[in-house]
Amino acid sequence: TGVPNARLAVENPELAERYNNKSLAEQNSAHVAWDVLMEPEFVNLRQCMFSSACSRERFHKLLINVLIATDIADRDRIGKEKLRWKNAFEGIENWTDEWKGKSDDELAKIDVSDKATCVLEQIVLASDIAHTM
Repeated sequence: TGVPNARLAVENPELAERYNNKSLAEQNSAHVAWDVLMEPEFVNLRQCMFSSACSRERFHKLLINVLIATDIADRDRIGKEKLRWKNAFEGIENWTDEWKGKSDDELAKIDVSDKATCVLEQIVLASDIAHTM
């Protein structure tokens, strides 16, 4: 909306209550986008995107996390992102060593979703900030 979340909370207390006064614009954007994706005319798209209810929920969570990453005023968000980054990447000195010598089956078992979420959050945040320059 281009309106700061603090102002949105004053102008729309119901929205503030719905999202516990956290990242109102970002969470509302995710909600609106998800509602559109869930409309009947997108059933074929959803079938291509999601192989299961679990993959649909993972994508929904990713969508919310990535959009909330653009709330640069939320200090709690920043701390949570730093912790997620640390948990996803701590202890990895060299990616070659991390992946080298593993079979395709071993590589397929590595869950990279936390790493992907962290990277996507930072890419979208950088994009959101860069458009103002």
